[in-house]
Amino acid sequence: MTHAMAMPVRVFERREVREAIAYAQTGGIALHFFRWSHPHFGSGEYCHVLSSDRDLLIEFGAAYGFPTHLLQPPRRGRGVWHFDAFGWRAIALRRLAAKLTGEESGLNHGDAEDAENAEG
Repeated sequence: MTHAMAMPVRVFERREVREAIAYAQTGGIALHFFRWSHPHFGSGEYCHVLSSDRDLLIEFGAAYGFPTHLLQPPRRGRGVWHFDAFGWRAIALRRLAAKLTGEESGLNHGDAEDAENAEG
């Protein structure tokens, strides 16, 4: 099994849905984070885990506790498979996103920029 950090994974935030889908269509794994209020699961941060490479997505998903039967097939002719992540899976993926983007401290983008400006 390939380690998740070695896979072609990119992080996309709330308003970057088109970019996330475009990246997923190239065969990479897109983590698209967004906020949502679900009637059964509550309000919070969710994540779509997207890729056109079904086998890679299944392998990646297994590392984060996604059983294969939760994989959702492509819709709307986009050719992109996906998992829906919420709860502990979304938290684990946000931690991975922080490692991938160098935000080890858990700061959001604006806080990191403020900290850099204060140092300068």
